Amino acid sequence: RNGPPSLQQYLAAIHPEDRASMTQTLMTMHQQHSGCDVTKRIVRPDGEVRYVRCVGVPVVEDGTFRGFSGTTMDVTEQELLTQQLRRDQAYLTDSQSLANIGSWALNLITHELRHSSDANARLYGFDPSQGPIPAERFFDTLHVEDEQHVMAALESAVRSGTDFYLHEYRIWHTDGTIRFLRAIGRRNESGEPGEYVGVTMDITERKHAEQGRERLRQIEADLAHINRVN
Repeated sequence: RNGPPSLQQYLAAIHPEDRASMTQTLMTMHQQHSGCDVTKRIVRPDGEVRYVRCVGVPVVEDGTFRGFSGTTMDVTEQELLTQQLRRDQAYLTDSQSLANIGSWALNLITHELRHSSDANARLYGFDPSQGPIPAERFFDTLHVEDEQHVMAALESAVRSGTDFYLHEYRIWHTDGTIRFLRAIGRRNESGEPGEYVGVTMDITERKHAEQGRERLRQIEADLAHINRVN
């Protein structure tokens, strides 16, 4: 009502939790005559919290710094959507870790690994924080006795353009142990030739339990045979 808002009024509208960082940004801009591209929260007069993105560039005329020029955009919807996607990704990561299941996307022709979830890397003993892991490192873990049938199944799927299901195969985990895995791959019809997406699960404990039950059945059968002989 009494003219355009002052700088103090704009600063007062910044969310209390973002005010310190925004103040530091403004100080850096003033001292270094540098631009900015920041997203912060504001509290509108009606109490609603909104996310705004501020982009500012220094204005220089004839070699003399004159101030700043910039724009402010309301990005609330985009920011809320990004936060939701991050939460969903965190939930998915936790679920995969708990279930010993990892997801991936791989081109079986070029061996380009397009995606590997953190849980998928850990199934093989790799540290996902070390950055992208080449597909060859995953293939190198295959047990020598299972490598031939695994590669044959993958090549057959590529040739026929079908999905694949690896019921069971062994790998050498980076800790030196042998792990039993199961993998399901779905051909990505909208992607490039040879592109698959899928999941891999660790079935080691299940396999050990099955082997234990089989040994128990064998012992029972041997005991029954001995009793019949006696």
